Amino acid sequence: MMSVKRYAGVIAFLVLAASVLAAVPIVGTWDLTSVDPDGNPVRATLTMKEDGGKLVGSVMVEDRMLGMSDAAMTGDTFTCKVTYEGRVFDVKMKVTGDSIEGAWKSSGNRTGDIKGKRTKS
Repeated sequence: MMSVKRYAGVIAFLVLAASVLAAVPIVGTWDLTSVDPDGNPVRATLTMKEDGGKLVGSVMVEDRMLGMSDAAMTGDTFTCKVTYEGRVFDVKMKVTGDSIEGAWKSSGNRTGDIKGKRTKS
C-alpha cells in the first residue's frame, strides 16, 4: 500500500507535468520576418506572456512598439490584431515547437506571409 507522503508526491508530480504540458505554446520571444504590402521584407520581434490566464504581448518593428489586441491561442493556432499607423492587421499563425508560420491580412484584402523562430522561452 502506498504511503500518504508517497501518494502526495505522485499527485504533485502529475500536477506539475500537466501544467508543463498545458503551457501556452506562443509564450516567449520570437524573431519574425514578413513582407509589407509593397513587397519589402519586414523584421519584427514578438514577445508573448501569460498573465492571469490572459495572453499579453507586444510587437516591435524597428524601434516602434505596435499595438496588439485580441491575442488568443486555440490549439496550435495563435491569432491577434496588430495596429500599425492606424491600420489593423489580422494575424493568424501556427506554432510548431520553436517555429511559427502564418499570414496577416489588412483592409483592402492585402495579405502577407509571416515566418519566425523562438529565441527565448
